[in-house]
Amino acid sequence: MCKKFLLFTLLALVLPVARLSAGEPEKANEFRLGIGDWIFEASYFRTTGVGNYQDRPSGTVYHEKQNYRYIPHIFAEYNRQLRPWLWAGAQVDFGGFSWDSVSIPGGTNTITESSSENCYNISILPSLRFDWFRTEYLKMYSALRIGIDINTGSETDMFGKKTVVAPCFTPAVLGITAGKGNIFGNLEIGGLYALRNKNLVYMFGSRLISASISFRF
Repeated sequence: MCKKFLLFTLLALVLPVARLSAGEPEKANEFRLGIGDWIFEASYFRTTGVGNYQDRPSGTVYHEKQNYRYIPHIFAEYNRQLRPWLWAGAQVDFGGFSWDSVSIPGGTNTITESSSENCYNISILPSLRFDWFRTEYLKMYSALRIGIDINTGSETDMFGKKTVVAPCFTPAVLGITAGKGNIFGNLEIGGLYALRNKNLVYMFGSRLISASISFRF
């Protein structure tokens, strides 16, 4: 399945986007820059440990993950207008987090070993966007993006791999665009999902809310 998603993604990025018929608007191209939340990462990946190791049995070394630091989702997107209500393009999203892996002997609260670890997701997503409500200054839309996610970092998974490619998709349930002329502001509700099976889940409901600014030319 992963190879099929990779092939689909490459074809969608390489194939030229069809031009509009007669009457093509002057500003049929759009470039977006945006940022999204990290609620999923902060909820699922967080500090472990019992807090006080002085009460734990001596002779045992406890390995914990502490001090998580999160990078919000940052994305860039290009779209081309195919119809007054239809846009096609692609999005690249980057997000991740880092943490400290520490070793603490039982009977003390002293950290004897510490190392910085990290995990990042890079998603490449061809997209289709549908404007289902349009006025001069306000538009509402839904979008579907399907592609691949590259999960990489300092740790290895259960198969000994540090970098894994997995299918990825993001259904934008509701998007709002406001503005006029060349510059628009956008607010979107959706989520990023990347998984290979029920045991290998890299993102699930990540970037639920995102905001971006778009330039049309």
